[in-house]
Amino acid sequence: MFETILILKGIIIGMIVCIPVGPLGLLSVQRSMSKGQLIGLLSGMGASVSDSIYCTLAIFGASFINDILEKYTYLINEVMGILFFIVGLSIILSTKKKNRTIKDREGIENKKEQLIYTFTSTFMMGLSNPMTFFVFVTAFTKLGIDLQPENIIQNILFILSILLGSCILWIIITTIIKSTKKVLNVKVFIYMDRIIGLMICLFGIFSILKEVIKF
Repeated sequence: MFETILILKGIIIGMIVCIPVGPLGLLSVQRSMSKGQLIGLLSGMGASVSDSIYCTLAIFGASFINDILEKYTYLINEVMGILFFIVGLSIILSTKKKNRTIKDREGIENKKEQLIYTFTSTFMMGLSNPMTFFVFVTAFTKLGIDLQPENIIQNILFILSILLGSCILWIIITTIIKSTKKVLNVKVFIYMDRIIGLMICLFGIFSILKEVIKF
């Protein structure tokens, strides 16, 4: 019974953590709109797998993450800010190709290189943001989850349930986006690309300025 409740909590945490309100989530939504459901799903899963690594560290109490954050918070935020600004700007600039269509963009989703790049890019960006560690620590505390590092099998099940929750939500999100393509004009998606690109740029600028002001 306890394991069932723990798995359900893991699925809920996985769905909450991967709600696309941050730059990686927005990037995955943009890719789903512009390049198809498979690309969007792989993009979201790349971020989710990197989240699972920090989830694992949070469960097993990896204290060295705290040391890294204390020593290199400024550098991490600056690098992440610059990276997201570049990604957001590239999305905005790509919308200038006005003859591009949704169908044309979906045609690249069968290329193996594109699939690998889509997954690894969001995975590496997610992995370069150790702040996710604290997100999971906070979530575990709020939900009253007390896991012992020695209960390896139970912990693995919990981690997999979080990943499952992320998968479920990304399947739902990308399916909804795919269905809306049938009723919305291509220009609508181009405008949405620009809005998402701008939001990602703003995330980047905020991250850079926040650390500059502190410094």
